[in-house]
Amino acid sequence: VAVLLLFFCALLVSTLGLNFDLAISDLAQGDFHQSLVDLTSALQKIWVDYFLRALEQLFVQFPLLCTFVLSHWPWALLVLLVLLVFFGLPLLVGMWAPMKTGCTMIQAMETSFTKLTHMSVHVVLPVALFYGDLVSDALVMSKFWQAQHYQYFTLNALAILAGLVTTSVIGSAGMGSASEALQPIRGCMAVLTFLHVIPLYCFFFAFWQFADAKFATYKSDAFDRRLRDKGLTALMASSIIGETFGEAMLSSFVQLYAALRHGPLQWPSLLACSVLLSLISLGESFSKIDKFGHVSRYRQGQAVVVGLAKPQSVAYAALLLYRWLAVCSRLLLFPVFQLALHEDWLFLLLVFELQLWHVAYGGSLLWIADCILQAGLVFYCTENRWKLFFAIPNTLSSFEPLLLSGEGALLSVNVELHALLHCAESVAAIWMANAFGSGVPALWEEHGFALRLFLASSVIQWPLLLILRCFCSHQLPSHDFVAVTKICLSEEAESMCDSCDAKIPLYVAATVPFTMKSVCDVAKLVDLMMKGQASAQVAAQTCDLIKRHVLPKKSSELPANVTAASCMQAVLCAMDAHLSSPEVQEQAVWCLKNLALNRPENEETLMTLGGAEAILRAMTENCSNEAVQKEGCVALAKLTTEHQNVLKFLSLGAGEAVLKALRNYTTSTGVQWWAFQALGNLAETSGGRAKLRDLLAADVINAAMSSCNSEIQEKGQQLLEKLGQVGHTGP
Repeated sequence: VAVLLLFFCALLVSTLGLNFDLAISDLAQGDFHQSLVDLTSALQKIWVDYFLRALEQLFVQFPLLCTFVLSHWPWALLVLLVLLVFFGLPLLVGMWAPMKTGCTMIQAMETSFTKLTHMSVHVVLPVALFYGDLVSDALVMSKFWQAQHYQYFTLNALAILAGLVTTSVIGSAGMGSASEALQPIRGCMAVLTFLHVIPLYCFFFAFWQFADAKFATYKSDAFDRRLRDKGLTALMASSIIGETFGEAMLSSFVQLYAALRHGPLQWPSLLACSVLLSLISLGESFSKIDKFGHVSRYRQGQAVVVGLAKPQSVAYAALLLYRWLAVCSRLLLFPVFQLALHEDWLFLLLVFELQLWHVAYGGSLLWIADCILQAGLVFYCTENRWKLFFAIPNTLSSFEPLLLSGEGALLSVNVELHALLHCAESVAAIWMANAFGSGVPALWEEHGFALRLFLASSVIQWPLLLILRCFCSHQLPSHDFVAVTKICLSEEAESMCDSCDAKIPLYVAATVPFTMKSVCDVAKLVDLMMKGQASAQVAAQTCDLIKRHVLPKKSSELPANVTAASCMQAVLCAMDAHLSSPEVQEQAVWCLKNLALNRPENEETLMTLGGAEAILRAMTENCSNEAVQKEGCVALAKLTTEHQNVLKFLSLGAGEAVLKALRNYTTSTGVQWWAFQALGNLAETSGGRAKLRDLLAADVINAAMSSCNSEIQEKGQQLLEKLGQVGHTGP
């Protein structure tokens, strides 16, 4: 969000005709006092020329404006309607699908707002940053052309072309062949990828899913799971990463060198904005590898390498600082090295001073040499030639989860070897520049701030990396662990994995929901739960996966080798093994309800296997968890439509469990609604009504009705009438 605001503020400043060039030039020369003076002057100009003048004009023109609006009221009304539609249309579109389920207008609006929030963060913002970076580079290129710096214009164009090629090479890597997001563009995937249209396609595809999704909450992340199941999350990640590490990185090299070589170029604010946007984008892209829930590697649509660090944690903040320091150090190393040796003919003989269009290429050749070394290091660590493209981002910082510490590489390269190589390169480059470069004194005089920034970022990053690896990282087990490749993936997908994938435990991959439209092997996961070897996280995600395969009012999508009975047995085993885990109990109860709902034979099997006891035990042992209580009430309401089930649940204490949930969550609409529904089913028999009267259900229902909405009050009144009691309809 901060990056997006920075970009649009820069565009606004340019539109207003303001000039921060003097402040930026003084800052680059290390004159902080004069830079502050220039910045204050520019801000004062904004205040005087725009705000004060605008207020003055407003008081003068306001009567005339009112007269104009009244005389042209149809057009004014039309403009107002257009604004309302523009800002309110997405919210209305998101309400369309929930309204079809019979929910209230308020509930549909809440659902739409939740979906809109998720889409803004996970789809709109990345797409805006993607095209914002391209637009900023295009603006800089236009300035290069106007200033007749055709060499930099050409180099920046080649950087954009490199981003196109990199994105095309990565393509839909790791996505499942059955991915629904790929189906409409399968024939023209390469062309659309090369033209950078895929993020735009992802936006429209996500908007369609946004309109069609019936329910989403921050608790269940249903909308995010839907996008992941459709394959959109993987497609978007693969399309954006190529531009970030291809175009953004190389264009930053060109623009930094142009700024250092030729001074301000008359428009440092735009240049600084473009470079800063690329710097922040690169640092954030590296940091996302460790971000909780972010997937860095897919195999046929199934997540393998997933970040574990919460964004609000101190470890993630330190990681973000390290990534920015590393990127800043490397971005400055190559142009500074090139400038230091710009006029040394000794290095012309050593091929470090090739020139074309009066542009030196010493730094470029240094980067190419580093890229070749990184490619060799990637192949040495992974023995996977398809991962060689990771050599490009590795020239800046290791494309590897730094907060997952295991044996060797987990994604592309061994972190320790990569750090050692980059440290040696920096030392060698600094020594060569000081020993053979005649431009170093001039560099200190003209660009002291840039050199100090380079040295500071280079020195600080190494101890920070040591702290991250030693004290902040999660140590992965080296043996006796369940690997994601052995359990979660099919045999075909497992054969496509390399030795790095085999080092990732299943509980890491289970940080995000398992994907339906992938090669995720449900039978293996069910067998793992049956044996009691699944961790709480794995068990919760497996229950979630099964429940999405057996949605109500839809035919079962479970694989042929997985039966509903085996799923029930596995879920019940997981509930016994993780009785104190609210996440497991919530997903397990939900899963059992879906397996039995509208399937009489499954419902009978569930009752025989002890499903009723398990559901009530989950509610009893997790009284303090609202989600478990709600799902328990839902399951009771859905499974007590048959007389024999009502008798069984009553004998097991279902009335006590539901009334306790009703007492504890008087402000929870979900718990109250489904609790009343479950109590209504239990009260269908004379024995049930007598049991509820003995439990003083009327008092609990009256207390709950005093703090709920009119719909639930009406439902409570009907329940009281069924019990033979009379209550009130509100406070």
